[in-house]
Amino acid sequence: MSENNKKEVRVNVWKVGYTNMEDYKNNNKNNAVCKQQGYVKVNLEELWEEEVWRLLNWGAYSTKKPKNVYSDITHCNSDVIFHIKGTDEWLYAKSIGFGHATSLKDAIEQMKKDTLSQFWAFPEARA
Repeated sequence: MSENNKKEVRVNVWKVGYTNMEDYKNNNKNNAVCKQQGYVKVNLEELWEEEVWRLLNWGAYSTKKPKNVYSDITHCNSDVIFHIKGTDEWLYAKSIGFGHATSLKDAIEQMKKDTLSQFWAFPEARA
């Protein structure tokens, strides 16, 4: 596909984490929740999920948010889920690579089962 023919898509983003510091400290995955975190616009091409993940980590390499990031996320790890509206493809970040799920609920369940996945407290988490 030529550079001019690439299709730009909106990738919706969710993040799994903790709403209180106690669950975070105890790594209590059963109490982790999922929150929608906006979206990112990217060209639909091979490894688009890697590009979305890189863009959501913009705070690690820049002080300026990329213009195609419509989310407050500045860093992410194995705690994000991606979905292109109108598709059956749900991807969730793993400690290495991405897993595939059939729905948002399935992605959350898979992430909670993964012993290597790590979740962090949301900024508004209370003690």
